[in-house]
Amino acid sequence: MNNPGTVLMVLSDLSQMEIECEVDESDIVDLEIEQFAEINVDAFGDTIFEGHVVEISNAGRTSGMGTQEEVTNFKVKVAFDKTDSRLRPGMSSSVDIISSRRDSVLKVPIQCVVERGEEEEKKAGIFVVVDGKAHFREVKTGISSETEIEIKEGVEEEEMVVSGPYSVLSKLKDGDDVKTKKPSRKKGKGKKGEDEEEKSGKSSGGRRKKVKIGR
Repeated sequence: MNNPGTVLMVLSDLSQMEIECEVDESDIVDLEIEQFAEINVDAFGDTIFEGHVVEISNAGRTSGMGTQEEVTNFKVKVAFDKTDSRLRPGMSSSVDIISSRRDSVLKVPIQCVVERGEEEEKKAGIFVVVDGKAHFREVKTGISSETEIEIKEGVEEEEMVVSGPYSVLSKLKDGDDVKTKKPSRKKGKGKKGEDEEEKSGKSSGGRRKKVKIGR
């Protein structure tokens, strides 16, 4: 015999699957209802499912309060646009929410953008190669992906820009000599300590800013 109010079973509607994830407070301001999302379910390998944001929490939840690991996250629900009969509640997954998109923008590898100036007056810029020398030029940036960043002002298409590891670019000064390699739209594999030059150019597809959601 069951007592009144006892739950005997829970029936799940597998025709409308959703993912509940947590988004850091620094990224939550970029999210909106109906934004496109790419969903990866561990059990399906590299298969990407499409979805969209259906709910964004108004209140954050803080964990690790008073410690170095203190973080504030907001719950976000993402619905699958099309479900798969093999999907099951409780499966591990990760989500990329596309919070912004630009088409045919001027872009460079993200490591090309560096900061110069005093601590309170630092300016973002790129080293442009002119006559074998690096010249720092202030730029205005836009959205970025994990590997590339949009340049709104400061650099023209097809100009040669300096790319390389942070350990090298952090020491590069205006007017320093640089060794020019054959221009390439793909990131080259230079030896450690070498500068590399790449051409700035417009992307053929859209630039997308992603909010990465962990499991």
